[in-house]
Amino acid sequence: MELENLTKINRNSRRALMATLILIAAAAMYNWTVAPHTNNVLATQQYIDTLDTVAEKRDALQKITDVKKKKLKELHGQMGELKGLFFTNQQATEFFSDLQAVSIEQNCRPLSIVRNPKRPGSGPEHQQDLYIQTHTVEMVVTGSYGEVVSLITRLLRRPQKVSIDSLEMEAFDEDFSKLKCMIIVTIHTLQSEEVLLDE
Repeated sequence: MELENLTKINRNSRRALMATLILIAAAAMYNWTVAPHTNNVLATQQYIDTLDTVAEKRDALQKITDVKKKKLKELHGQMGELKGLFFTNQQATEFFSDLQAVSIEQNCRPLSIVRNPKRPGSGPEHQQDLYIQTHTVEMVVTGSYGEVVSLITRLLRRPQKVSIDSLEMEAFDEDFSKLKCMIIVTIHTLQSEEVLLDE
């Protein structure tokens, strides 16, 4: 009965039915063949966009890293230059043990040499820096003005930094040919050189 009804469909209805079947088949073909490729193309485009973003961030981070490496290299160079201004512990010991001999070489007679004299603000509680330590010596010598100047010049003529913190002179004899001079000398040592260089 239904077949008879189907055969009785007029020409317009048949065309509509055929068009519908063609549309359904086209949609099915699109979903089976074209849609997966379209989705792959979209996913690939998103992946490429993500890679571009990551590459831009990487380039920006590389520039920042290059700047920081350059700055670190400059700081290491400056540290190398500054390191030469400090005494090692051994050099400091030699410096202090040679003071008497150096004074005599410059024709100054040492009356006293006191290492790390007690002065206000010079105790261990005032040593703020863990790497740099301050050492002082108080020297009292006698000699002519020229001999005292020669001694001070000799003390200051070192590659490391030597500071004269205090200098007091007074006449030692009646004709002022000899002076009594009290000199406070300060030097600095690096206590942890390997830590500074490794950082």
